[in-house]
Amino acid sequence: MRIFISYRRAEDDRSYIVGQIHERLAAEFGAGNIFRDASGIHGGQDWRSVLGGEIQSCRVMVVVIGPDWAGLTDARGQKRLLDPNDVTRWEVDTGLQRSRAGEAVVIPLLVLGAGIPKQEDLPESLRGLLEKNVVRLRNYPDFNQDVDTLLRDIRLALGYGSGDIDIEPYEPETIQLLGGLFWMGSPPGENIPIYETPRHQVELPAFRIGKYPVTNKQFEVFVTETRFEVLRQMGWEGQA
Repeated sequence: MRIFISYRRAEDDRSYIVGQIHERLAAEFGAGNIFRDASGIHGGQDWRSVLGGEIQSCRVMVVVIGPDWAGLTDARGQKRLLDPNDVTRWEVDTGLQRSRAGEAVVIPLLVLGAGIPKQEDLPESLRGLLEKNVVRLRNYPDFNQDVDTLLRDIRLALGYGSGDIDIEPYEPETIQLLGGLFWMGSPPGENIPIYETPRHQVELPAFRIGKYPVTNKQFEVFVTETRFEVLRQMGWEGQA
């Protein structure tokens, strides 16, 4: 569920808001799932290799668009987005390619009063950005409401929601986890039980899980309505 934040470094002196966006996303989805180059590339690393890996592995790319995003020029007065070697162009171009392949979702995020870029200001490879529904992030007092809209759209893009299981009263509020591969077990070694080896990959389908721990009261309703047999060794004796 990696989320990649793409933004113009040259706008960052005014776009302090990028830091606020990063903080809110990290609080919602976990800091380890959010990538922003200012904090995600360490000294000595090949920055292009790191960026490429993060773009290829992200499920959502948030393209932060400030007022100068499309019109920013280089020392020669040429628009940077029209330079094939421009990093932002490369990031967004790659994200749009993955979006067309159904591998990622690209969300344009307009900040600091920016408008939707004009078609003539974009290279052809980025014009697919104009087909994406944008999210506008306004200043206070609308900021928190707009961030909530962004978080909702990211949750939908990641394929999970909450509060949509209401068939039976004992069924809890849930979230959906996406399927995929993970490593299970441990390599053989000292103090490693044999049943934990070998380390191997397991593929899980998408599944839903309770958002919160099941309470005794919920379990009591479940036992009553389903007549589930609870054994004493299970540690539950009907406490409410």
